[in-house]
This record gives sequence, structure tokens and C-alpha cells, in this order.
Amino acid sequence: MTARYRLRCVGGGEVVPDTTALSCPNGHDSLLRTEYRTRSLRLAPCTGIFRYLCWLPVNSPLLPSGGAVTYRSTGLARELGLSRLYISFSGYWPEQGAVLATGSFKELEALATMQRLAESGGKIPVIASAGNTGGPLPGSRRSTTGPVVIVVPETAGLPALDGSARPRSLRCGR
Repeated sequence: MTARYRLRCVGGGEVVPDTTALSCPNGHDSLLRTEYRTRSLRLAPCTGIFRYLCWLPVNSPLLPSGGAVTYRSTGLARELGLSRLYISFSGYWPEQGAVLATGSFKELEALATMQRLAESGGKIPVIASAGNTGGPLPGSRRSTTGPVVIVVPETAGLPALDGSARPRSLRCGR
């Protein structure tokens, strides 16, 4: 893993050597704060979430990747009496360039997580999900050629997690 960031325990102030840690190894009941080497954001020549590659815990992008689409609203802005209103849409609306295949913003986290796992030795993720949390994982894991285990309650709609379901196109007015 690149040294583009480090983790610091908010409670004790110490740097946590393991950048995959979820808690302070010294036992502080505290959050870990990410400190980036580069303080200003530099957008990468990628699409989707990997435009922010310099602030993601991966070395290279997992492509193709989707992302939010932001556009200037005219109709809703007029209804609200606003001269400038921008709407950010995370989902599946291919006519506008929004191509999150699962229709969920959770796909953004899945892409970065699966790429990080691939770069750190190909560990097999085990995810508990009652529906759309696990939905993005099979498709993004196929891109990194590794398995993923998703534990789903029987009543949670298992067929929606197999990657075959695609949301229908949304018709949203600007």
C-alpha cells in the first residue's frame, strides 16, 4: 500500500502503523482519523469514484467504474424559486451518464474496497447483507477476478444479489 495517508488515533494522538486498522491498537475507545500526505485534491484522469484516486486507499483504479452525475436543474430550481440549483444523482440513469449498475451509491464503496483487497493479496471478503449492501459486490469482485462471500437472510431476496438484475432506466426531468 502506498504511503499517501496514515491513520491517527484521535484519543491518544498516536499514528496507527496498520492502515487497515479499524480501531486503535493501544485500546483507546476512539475514532481513527485519516491524514493525507497531499492536502489538496488532485483529480485523476478517470471516471467515477476513481477520479479521487489520490484520496482512496488503492494504488490504481478498478475500471470501468461509475459515479454520481451532477447537473444544473432548471425545472425544480424554478419551482423552488432558486436561480442556481445543482442536483447530484447516484444511481442508474445511462442517458445522463450515471451508470452505477446496481442503482445504489453503495457501489462506490464496493469498487474501492474490492480493488484494495486485490492489491493487498486477494483476501476473500465475507459480507453480511440484507439486500442492497451486498448487491454491488459480485460485479465489482468479478472485475478483480476473486470470489466474494455474501451472507444473506433467506427472506432478503437473494436473486437480486446475483448481478443479473439491472434497474430499469429512470425518467427524471431536469
